[in-house]
Amino acid sequence: MRNYNILIVDDNTENIRVIANILKDNESYNFMYATNGEEALTRTKESDIDLILLDVMMSPLDGYSVCRILKKDSYTRDIPIIFITAKADSESMLEGFLSGGIDYISKPFNPYELEARVDNQIRIRASQESKVVNVQQKIINIIAQLGKEKSIGMKGGDIERVTQYTILLASLAKLSSFEIKELKLATPLHAIGKIAIDKSILHKSTKLTEEEMDIVKEYPQIGYDILKDSNEELLRAGAIIAHQHSENFDGSGYPQGLKANDIHIYGRLVAIAHVFDALTTERTYSKAWDIEDARDYMEEQSGIKFDPKLINIFLDNFDRFVKVYNEYRTI
Repeated sequence: MRNYNILIVDDNTENIRVIANILKDNESYNFMYATNGEEALTRTKESDIDLILLDVMMSPLDGYSVCRILKKDSYTRDIPIIFITAKADSESMLEGFLSGGIDYISKPFNPYELEARVDNQIRIRASQESKVVNVQQKIINIIAQLGKEKSIGMKGGDIERVTQYTILLASLAKLSSFEIKELKLATPLHAIGKIAIDKSILHKSTKLTEEEMDIVKEYPQIGYDILKDSNEELLRAGAIIAHQHSENFDGSGYPQGLKANDIHIYGRLVAIAHVFDALTTERTYSKAWDIEDARDYMEEQSGIKFDPKLINIFLDNFDRFVKVYNEYRTI
């Protein structure tokens, strides 16, 4: 079981201390603190928060306002929020729930009640995460199976390496914890469009003709079309990645010819991961490059194929990517 980050928000530091002392016996809880609404919003961007215990009577932003802001933000809307406040009237409780709170505890509270309600929300959080991880694994397994059937020219190990490179680079580039989680789940879908490409082309051992190359270049658009209309945020992220990971920073890529920051950050990250893996892994059409030759090529393509800032991060931490390469190369 992993550790869970609980953010306690109260303008009275003594109240924060009391709540933390009640919950501290659970070794899986890590505590973070904020003494006003603005600070609480900042904390949710800095760290991956699993539960917020939120006071109401604060200024200039009260707890209800903080909750509404968090629920409007796709990065934070799924964080459960328990209000803990001296406002015990029914109207205040109703406003708490209408603003997006999952529970409401009135002060003074029973320590055992607080502990039980927090534990319950963390158990729900853990259960939801488990379901998401299962979905991720199913996605990887499905694509791996397609690879074994020679439908998309990739195997489970290829998918896993590209995903690991991507989330490492995203972490080093200081993307939010929400974005890193989303990338971990959505990156396996980057090549899904290849299911519509003739496998005789995907597995051709000689150089592709110009006509065949044009056919292969259709797969990012196909992947996007498969995923774009989903109501699931994860699959919409997958649509972006599928669509844009073959774009080049200088605008010479495909299918849209996007340039620089017009390419979504997800696309720019996966582009680096995808190419590095393609270079260093043996495929039907090419032998694996030496790891240092691959590094040199990646450096040469800074500003051409790749975002210069992201490539600099990649090169500055190249030993960490080599470590991932060595760990997953035999999968």
